[in-house]
Amino acid sequence: MMTRLLCFILFHLSINFVLGQENNKTFNSSIETQDYYKWVINYPDNTNLSFTNSEIEMLEYVYAENLKNQIFDKPSRSLDVKHIFRNRVFIQKEDVKDISNYPLLSTVLVFDIFNKGMEIPMFTLDNFNPLVYNFNFNSKSRLIYRVDNTQFLIIIKSKFN
Repeated sequence: MMTRLLCFILFHLSINFVLGQENNKTFNSSIETQDYYKWVINYPDNTNLSFTNSEIEMLEYVYAENLKNQIFDKPSRSLDVKHIFRNRVFIQKEDVKDISNYPLLSTVLVFDIFNKGMEIPMFTLDNFNPLVYNFNFNSKSRLIYRVDNTQFLIIIKSKFN
């Protein structure tokens, strides 16, 4: 009788163990799938077009003589830069709410690795070059900076949304 009871308990535990592992595997795979899709980047069609003259000027200012080997010779980096210029950086004037809690643009370091003589240009709406600043373009979340002494916000959308 004791042997039957022991066998029944072992059988019952083994079935629960196997089913528990199967449910855990299903749960983990759905989490892995969700995490996988958080890293997918959807590039709009406008990133397939060539760089415009103004975009090339902005790139030349930042990359100087390294432009060819750092951008033009690397198709994936070219695609990312086009996406930054055309779809991810927006400037918006905010007249309604208090924007003093956003970090100032002047607190962002200059990206002067390739052009040591680079100076931060005065901010203008028409020719703002986001590559001059060392923004975290690989952030999973949206970044917002306030242009010093103005009501303008620079909004950088995440490339993963």
